[in-house]
Amino acid sequence: MPTKYATRQQFRRRLTFVITTVLFASLVASHIKNSIKTFGLNRRVPLVLTSFEGRVSLSFDVKVLDSTKFLVDQLASRFLIQEPFRCLLVSPSIFQDGEVYFRTLCEQRSKGGFSFISKSQLRERRLNGVDIIGALPPSFISLEENGFEDCRGFEWKYNRYLICSVQTGISERKMSFVSVSELRSYPVKTAGIDLLKVEKNWTPLVWQDILFLIYSFSPLVVLECEKRLDYFYCEVVYKETGDVVTEATILRGGTPCIWLRRNQFFCFCHGRWVEEGRRSSKSEVETEKEDSYFYRGIVVVLQVYPFRILSVSSPLKLFPSLCSSRISRKSVEYPTGIAQFDDTLLLGVHFHDEVSYIFEVSNLVAQLNTLQFDYGLNVSTVEAYLESHKGSVIRNTKWCGSDML
Repeated sequence: MPTKYATRQQFRRRLTFVITTVLFASLVASHIKNSIKTFGLNRRVPLVLTSFEGRVSLSFDVKVLDSTKFLVDQLASRFLIQEPFRCLLVSPSIFQDGEVYFRTLCEQRSKGGFSFISKSQLRERRLNGVDIIGALPPSFISLEENGFEDCRGFEWKYNRYLICSVQTGISERKMSFVSVSELRSYPVKTAGIDLLKVEKNWTPLVWQDILFLIYSFSPLVVLECEKRLDYFYCEVVYKETGDVVTEATILRGGTPCIWLRRNQFFCFCHGRWVEEGRRSSKSEVETEKEDSYFYRGIVVVLQVYPFRILSVSSPLKLFPSLCSSRISRKSVEYPTGIAQFDDTLLLGVHFHDEVSYIFEVSNLVAQLNTLQFDYGLNVSTVEAYLESHKGSVIRNTKWCGSDML
């Protein structure tokens, strides 16, 4: 006959099971309810491509496949994460077999945290499950928002890699390769270039088994990389003359480059526009200016051998960006991941460094293949064209508070 203690233990186990089941069912119901508005939502996205040959107006179709909201809830439930702590899934990298890797920033609100890498799987084009993988950066130090940031995933010589920015000191970030199969990170050594204090947004391009990294799009700077025993060696193979990389550059890195035809590729880069803040006129004490930052996707067509930018698009408006729950003056629509299936693309975009969406993009590749690009654009032409769109980007007062997000 069971003792009173054993009976109590059985009751507690059953109660725990019931509570866990109810909570999980509530989580699933909430996800389904929130997905009704977004899953399958379609939008036609217009853009204007500029090139040496002139300007042409295009449009492509975007459909929402899924978001990371449910995965974030899963992480919170599994690791008992409660306010003021949270884990965010951003910077999605998408592979052909449906594997999706995220930067997983686990933080205390407004106080920073640590970024891991996590993995999910697209099944029937919906995100299914999430696990944190066991890779650590080369320099494991305790600093705010230490860890991996803004990774881009690519396949090279039958291996799967992420190229990530990693914090190496106070306000210092360097690049690191992560071998997904080895769960190991490799530092990067470079030649022919003076690296900045903060490095990020290097863009992979694989052509004929050669690994290139677009160090900068504006001006165009290209590295060729090879894997050595315990590091990657990257050397400059092209550098646009007459200009240097500066903080004021609008056109910046994006998704890995997708082959278009012959020696031409395209990718979804991002642009950053800055609206300078104003000092308060109500105070006699001079206050510090607060700038607002706007990030939007840009389609870029480029060529290897000879290296050059062939065409750039107007800023994309995939969907209105959400309001940040952080104290921030940013509007972020930031593409990082891409995979191609014939004329259809899967595009991974994060909004405001807080939530990621997976989109299906149709009708873009076929249209790009109808266009002819024979000459390149220099950095001044690219930047002037993007600067001409600043007014339309920062005047968009409806970016905050979208029902979709």
